[in-house]
Amino acid sequence: MVKPTQARSQARMRPWVVWIVAAVFFFFNYMNQVVPSAMAGPLIKAFHIDATMLGTIAAVYFYIYAVMQIPVGVLVDHFGPHRSLGCAAVLAAAGCLLFSFVSTVDMAIVTRMMIGAGASFSFIATLKLITNWFPANRFGTMTGLTNIVGMLGAIVGVGLLTNLTLAMGWRQTVLLLGVVGGILAGLIFFLVRDYPATASPQPQHQTKRERIGKILRGLAQIFSTGQNWVNGLYAATINAPYIALGALWGTEYLQTAYLLDKPDAALLSSMIFVGAIPGSFFFGWFSDRIKRRKLPMMVGAAGGLAAISLHLYVPDVSLVASYILFFLLGFFCSGNVVAYALAHDLCPPKLVGVAVGFVSTFLYGVGALFDPLIGWLLSKHTVHGAAHDASSYTRDDFSFALSALVACLAVTLITSLLIRETRCRSRDAVD
Repeated sequence: MVKPTQARSQARMRPWVVWIVAAVFFFFNYMNQVVPSAMAGPLIKAFHIDATMLGTIAAVYFYIYAVMQIPVGVLVDHFGPHRSLGCAAVLAAAGCLLFSFVSTVDMAIVTRMMIGAGASFSFIATLKLITNWFPANRFGTMTGLTNIVGMLGAIVGVGLLTNLTLAMGWRQTVLLLGVVGGILAGLIFFLVRDYPATASPQPQHQTKRERIGKILRGLAQIFSTGQNWVNGLYAATINAPYIALGALWGTEYLQTAYLLDKPDAALLSSMIFVGAIPGSFFFGWFSDRIKRRKLPMMVGAAGGLAAISLHLYVPDVSLVASYILFFLLGFFCSGNVVAYALAHDLCPPKLVGVAVGFVSTFLYGVGALFDPLIGWLLSKHTVHGAAHDASSYTRDDFSFALSALVACLAVTLITSLLIRETRCRSRDAVD
């Protein structure tokens, strides 16, 4: 027989168990995001491709991730996060297993899209679980903590996958990822539930037509709110350095700029994710603490723009300074967590999944455009033409191509000025 004190202790721990399992799948998502960065050279050689096509293989993960976000939000709101997340983990694991065996570029793209489709549920479902299991006034902080777990996945991924690729080859490394994904799927099905037992909503008896009408009304409410579009653009542009620099081009750029070997360059590149760890907590906590969204978003935009501009345009930046600037870039760009908190404020609780999906569509879709764009700019700027070896590019080539991110963060700063303050209250309270 369970004693009352033990029952209370288990009840207090249960939300954290649910969150941890879901957040570990988000960790897995970020490991898969950095696969092209950790395996850039081997992938270029294996598929006989140039920088533009490598950028495409990296970007399709984010394209399908972005396209899926609003449908994922609808599915998570309608069917609940538990089943959605479990099925998604199975799909992502299967994509990894298949990717480890492909021999053509087309199949590499298809399997990366499978991984992205499965991973696309990770963040939205986790935030939905936070909404269901935690008090509303902790949403910003818990979003920040979730983002920290993702950043840890990227940090571990860049270093671990780089070393595993060197030790056992890229195919075996991706195969191992698939096995890990399968184990996660089992944990999700076994441990995660949509709601606490005492708070499970009564099933609603609605016709198919009524359910579709409810979904369409929710989508119309999200799409008709102008601040959602402004917030989406902010999220897209401030997140671009993680996708383009941290998840793909950072390692190659730093190898060229500082003549580092790949593991050392990967370590330096991962500082953008290291910086996001305290940044994600700070911006989520700070926004909740001061009950403001706009100011933290402005600070993140300005700081990120300053950090990347200093690194690219100040002559003879030392290696130590590079570590600091990459850390600061990651720290300030983690202001993106406030965009999710703002999305939470701009909609009723029943539409949180769709609202977060709307923001994520921008965040990953627009951000992913920079992967092939930077690859194309590299190929156009280099005197070698469309090179099939990343070592053919010079530091000037990378400075030219990565200037696209400077322009991107300038847009972020402008967008932050257009945000309307919600004072951390829901749309119903604001209106």
